[in-house]
Amino acid sequence: RFVEPESGAWLEADGPAAREQFRQQFEQAQDERRQSLGGVGVRCLTHVLDRPLIDVLRAICGPEGG
Repeated sequence: RFVEPESGAWLEADGPAAREQFRQQFEQAQDERRQSLGGVGVRCLTHVLDRPLIDVLRAICGPEGG
């Protein structure tokens, strides 16, 4: 249960289902953004804080940094 901030009403929620719905919507929005940017020649990458940035850069530029 949680309080809906706009109305103050208590709402019941299925946490795992809400998480999955959010994850799917977020992935779809990211895919649309990548496609939109790719259509005009912009490359897009995703960096997460628990991975070294160099791993992401190597995935884009290659191991030699080309």
